[in-house]
Amino acid sequence: MSNRKSNYPNAQQPDLEPGEMGELITHMEELRALPAVREPDEVRARVKWFFQWCIDGEVRPGVEILALSLGCTRQTLLNWQHEGGLRGEVITAAKQAIAALTEQWGLTGKLNPAAFCFILKNHFNYSDSVTVDTQQSRPGIPTQTAAEIAAKYRDILDQPELERPEL
Repeated sequence: MSNRKSNYPNAQQPDLEPGEMGELITHMEELRALPAVREPDEVRARVKWFFQWCIDGEVRPGVEILALSLGCTRQTLLNWQHEGGLRGEVITAAKQAIAALTEQWGLTGKLNPAAFCFILKNHFNYSDSVTVDTQQSRPGIPTQTAAEIAAKYRDILDQPELERPEL
């Protein structure tokens, strides 16, 4: 049995209002029933329709649901994007709009920070990076002249040489 308050994420139930799950499933079934589109003009028209559908149904757009509306997978979306051409441009623009929306939801606290980070990394190539700036030494290239080195160690050079140990 699922436990809404569990510390184990896979044991938690989604926090939904009564009827919300049924409404979401109905929306997904509506998209799943659409015929798949492949031609650039069809893809453009479907993407435009998709965003209007999200507005009308108050559904948050995402990459997975965009793929569902086109009758393909998110990997197919990525492939189309890499192919370029008109279809790739349409997908790139749609994903950019979704990324911008996701960013705004994350920055305004409308998305869980962990989910926000995961979505941006998984779908939009964001990454964590740590930059450490260090002064690069240049080995083999003198940084002081012979005169500067001699001046620095003048006191030592003026002392008599120590007795060498027997080996």
